[in-house]
Amino acid sequence: AAASSPNAEIPAVHREAVTALKYASSRNRLVSIGVDGVVRLWPVGTREYGVEREMCVRDGLSLHSLAISHQRIVVGAEDDTVYVFNWQGRRVAQMFPGFPVLSVVFDDRAALLVCGGAADGSIVVYDFAK
Repeated sequence: AAASSPNAEIPAVHREAVTALKYASSRNRLVSIGVDGVVRLWPVGTREYGVEREMCVRDGLSLHSLAISHQRIVVGAEDDTVYVFNWQGRRVAQMFPGFPVLSVVFDDRAALLVCGGAADGSIVVYDFAK
């Protein structure tokens, strides 16, 4: 079977590799993060797919884990820090769980789970809501 053509192609605006994408259906936005340390918001469903908003965590700090909810954007970075933004682009929290962050899970009930792996092969889950 032949590969289908994309409906849209967004020009490269991350300076380096994109590491995660999420779609927020309630806001009709794509959220992208990358190795360049920037979180970008994209409107979906328009002819123009330009960046609507950028939040720089730290230039050159690789971002690798992304979770979104109706109220927040949560990002895990290579320096094992978790950054929380609102949809207006303001950083509202910064957390240092103390282990390599592999995944962040977030929902609108104010729950924030940060999951990581320890050197001994174990999995660590920390609930920041408690």
